[in-house]
Amino acid sequence: MIKEKSPYLIQHAYNPVDWYPWGEEAFEQAAILNRPIFLSIGYSTCHWCHVMEQESFEAPEVAEFMNANFVNIKVDREERPDLDAIYMRSVQMMTGQGGWPLSVFLTPNFKPFFGGTYFPPEDRHGIPGLKTVLRIVAQQWKKDREKITNSAEEILKALKETAAFKLLDNSPVPSFDEASRKAFGDLMANYDELNGGFGNAPKFPMATYLNFLLHFYSRTGEKKALHMVETTMNKMISGGIYDQLAGGFSRYSTDAQWTIPHFEKMLYDNAQLIGICATLFQLTRKPIYEAAIRETVDYVTSNLTHPDGGFFSGEDADTDGKEGGFYLWTWGEIKSVLKGPEAEIFIHRFGVTPQGNFFDPQTGDRGNNVLFRANSTPTLAAEFGRPAEEIESILALAKKKLLRARSQRTKPQCDDKILTGWNGLMISSLAKAAGVLIDQNILDLAVKAAGFIKKYLYDEATKTLYKRWRDGDKKILGHLDDFAFLTGGLLDIFEITGDAEWLEWAATLSELQNDLFWDKEKGGYFMTLPHPDLLLRLKDDSDGVIPSGNSAAVLNGFRLARLLDRKDFLQFAKRTLEFFAPILAQSPTSLTTMLTAFNLLNSGDIQIVVIGEPDQPDTKALAEAVYDTFQPGRIVIRVQPGEPQKKLARILSFIENMKQQDNKATAFLCRNFVCEAPTNDPATLAGFLRNNSLRGSD
Repeated sequence: MIKEKSPYLIQHAYNPVDWYPWGEEAFEQAAILNRPIFLSIGYSTCHWCHVMEQESFEAPEVAEFMNANFVNIKVDREERPDLDAIYMRSVQMMTGQGGWPLSVFLTPNFKPFFGGTYFPPEDRHGIPGLKTVLRIVAQQWKKDREKITNSAEEILKALKETAAFKLLDNSPVPSFDEASRKAFGDLMANYDELNGGFGNAPKFPMATYLNFLLHFYSRTGEKKALHMVETTMNKMISGGIYDQLAGGFSRYSTDAQWTIPHFEKMLYDNAQLIGICATLFQLTRKPIYEAAIRETVDYVTSNLTHPDGGFFSGEDADTDGKEGGFYLWTWGEIKSVLKGPEAEIFIHRFGVTPQGNFFDPQTGDRGNNVLFRANSTPTLAAEFGRPAEEIESILALAKKKLLRARSQRTKPQCDDKILTGWNGLMISSLAKAAGVLIDQNILDLAVKAAGFIKKYLYDEATKTLYKRWRDGDKKILGHLDDFAFLTGGLLDIFEITGDAEWLEWAATLSELQNDLFWDKEKGGYFMTLPHPDLLLRLKDDSDGVIPSGNSAAVLNGFRLARLLDRKDFLQFAKRTLEFFAPILAQSPTSLTTMLTAFNLLNSGDIQIVVIGEPDQPDTKALAEAVYDTFQPGRIVIRVQPGEPQKKLARILSFIENMKQQDNKATAFLCRNFVCEAPTNDPATLAGFLRNNSLRGSD
C-alpha cells in the first residue's frame, strides 16, 4: 500500500490489517488461499471512513481476525468509480441502502455475496458490529461455501439484469416539453419551500437539479424554477455549509436548514456551484452571487490548486481527529479575538451562542459554533444603531482577524490527487464565471488547469488520456466521465478565448470517447474500457451530485455538432438519448443534465462571433453584452484578428472572411452559420440577445 499514490490507500498503509490494493497480487492470494475477499471502498476525505479505520482497522484483534480469514482489499472510489459503481449497486440490492465506507464480501473471483456500509466495531442499537459480521461470514464460508457461491451468482445475475433493463423497454424518446415538465413537477414536489433544496436532512446541494431548473426557466419563463434556485443558493450561501470566513461549500448539510455541515469540501461541488452562481448573476445581477463566485474561487486557488495549475480533489472534514475542528468556534474563542461592539456585531451576525450550536455525536462535545448568517445587515444596523456600510466594514475587519486566528490551527488534510474529470468540471465553471464577470484572472486559472491536464495526464503521441495524477505519477486510463467532463471544459474555454487549440483537442477527445466507450450493439456509452477485473461494464444512468458521463457526452455532442457542423457527433448524441428514453420518460429527474442537453437539441441555433483584440475596451464591451443574458444553446466564438483568426478558420471556415468594421471590435449574429449585418454597438448586440432569451429578477 505504501507504494500507491492514492492518499486514501496511503492512509491505511500502516494499519495492522494486511491491506492489498485492487490488483493481481490480491486476486492470486485469494485464489491460492481460497478465502473470501473483504473489500473496503472509500476516499481520503470521508469522515466515516476515518471513524471505521480508528475503531476497527487499527484494532489489533480485529486486524488479526481479518488477516487470518480474508484477503483484504482497499479501493479509492475516486480513482476507481467503475468498481465502486458495481459493488455499490450490489450492496444497495442486498440492503436497500449504500454509502461510504462501502464494505463488501466477495468470492475469490470477486463476486459479491454480502455487504453493508459503516459497521461499528461492536453490536450497537440492533446493528451488527464488524466483529460479528466478520465472524459469521468466516464461519459460513467454511461451513457452506456452495450456498455462498450460489448466492453470489444470483446477485451477479440480478446486477446484469438491472444494468440491461433499459434494453427491454422500447419507449420512444419523449418530447422535451413532456420530459422537462415532468421533471419540474417532480422537483417541485420534493422542494423545501422554507429552506430551499430538495428533501429533508441530510441535504445535498444537487447542482445538477439547479442547473436543469435554470435551463427550464430560460426555455419556459417559469419564474418558480428561478425562485427555487435562488432560494436554495441564498440559503446555502447564508448557511453553515458555506465557509463564512473564506468561502467554499462543504459537501452537504446534516440538517434541513443548511446550518450544520458535514465539513469536507469537494472539488466537484465547488466547481458546479461556481457555475450555478455565474448563471444566477447573469439572470439577476445580484451581488450575493458575484461575491460567492469570487470567494469560492479564492478558496480553491488557496487550498486546492497545484502550483502548475491542476486542481486537487478535496479537503477533509476532520482536523486532529475532530470533525469540523478547523471551522468551529466557542463563544470564548470569538471573545478572545474580537472585542467590544465588534465582537457583539459578529456574534449576532453569525449565530454564535455561549452554549454552542454544534453537537458532536461521536464525542458528545457541546459548546462549539458553526458560523452562519443568522441576521442580515439591515437588521444589525437597526439593532446597533449604525449605518449599514459601517456594519459591513466592521464585519469585514472581524472576519480578517478570525481568519488570522484560524490560520494558526491545523489545516484539514488535502486529498492532493488530481482527477481529470473533476478538473474538467472546474475548468468549465471557471470559464463561465470569467465570461460573466469579464475577469481575465479567473480565465487564466481555467486555461492553466487545462494546460496542466494536457501536459501531465494526456499522451499526445498515443492519444491516451489518464484519470489520475499525483506526485509525478499518472495512472488509470481515463473513464467516460474524464473524457466528457474535460471536453465540456475545453469547449467553454474555447468560447471565451477563441483559441483553436482547445476546440481541436475537444473534438479529438470526443472522437476517442466514441471509439473507446460506445456500445455498438445497443447504444449509449460504457463507463470504462473492458477489463478482466470488472464483473460487468456499466453505463452510468443517473445524474446525481455530479452529471453522468452519458449526459455530459450528449451535451458535448450537440455543441460540437453545431460548432463543427459534424453529423457524426449529432448522431451519437441522438442515439444516446434514444437509449435512455425509458428513464427520460419515466424518471426524468434521474437525468436532469441529459435534459439540459436535450434542451440544446430543441433550442434555436444561434452563433455569435466577436472579432477584436481581447484586451481592448471595445472588445470587452461586446463581450459584456454577450454574457449579459443566459441563453442555452447559443454558440459564442471569440476571434482575435491576424494569425489566430487564420488558424481558427482552418477549422471554422465560415469566419475566414469576417473583418472588423471601422477598425473596431465587431459582432456577427448568425443563425445556422448565415450571418446578419455586423455591429460595433454593444447595445444593439445586447438587445438582439435579450429578445431571443429570458432574463429574470424575481
